[in-house]
Amino acid sequence: MHELEMPKIKQWLVLDRFDRAVLAATAVILFCQLIVPPIIGLADNGDFDKILGLVGLKHAAMSYEERFFHYINSQFLFAEPGWYASGYLTSETLIIWVARAIGSLVSKDGVFDIRIVGELQAIILLFSLALVLSAARGLQPISRRVLALLLVVMFTDVGYVSLLNSFYSQTASFLFLLVAAGLAALMISERGENGWTF
Repeated sequence: MHELEMPKIKQWLVLDRFDRAVLAATAVILFCQLIVPPIIGLADNGDFDKILGLVGLKHAAMSYEERFFHYINSQFLFAEPGWYASGYLTSETLIIWVARAIGSLVSKDGVFDIRIVGELQAIILLFSLALVLSAARGLQPISRRVLALLLVVMFTDVGYVSLLNSFYSQTASFLFLLVAAGLAALMISERGENGWTF
């Protein structure tokens, strides 16, 4: 009788000490920008209600000047989901639903803090960077370090990070594109035994 051989399960996300240090440094920089006051983010240009209305959040600021264009608002009020049925379906809505659920659990004063959204979206960003770093483990050491430095510099730039503390649908599109690119890089690197060679 032949014994059945179990297929070897290959660990697909392998991060060494260098990769973890890069991700930790990126996380610290993101934390300082998104969580520690004064936070960065994007002001509402009128599009936030498309998502806020579906998930059940509203602006805490009432005046036009406070709500739109001038600066980021970090506090929002819980409301009845669907108070504004925009019909606008986007993957950002899923992230905001999760953030709203977390916010309802941690809020002590009935106010939703946009930093919860920033934290969730930062986690997705860090995951995408982890995929790229894992895919790059076949690179020569100097190439890996240059790539890691470029990833940290690019994705901790205020131009990208400010998207994370917002309700714009483009943020989820951008983040999920990064995850797809990271997965593609990982699949390409796994095709050959040695991965990338440059």
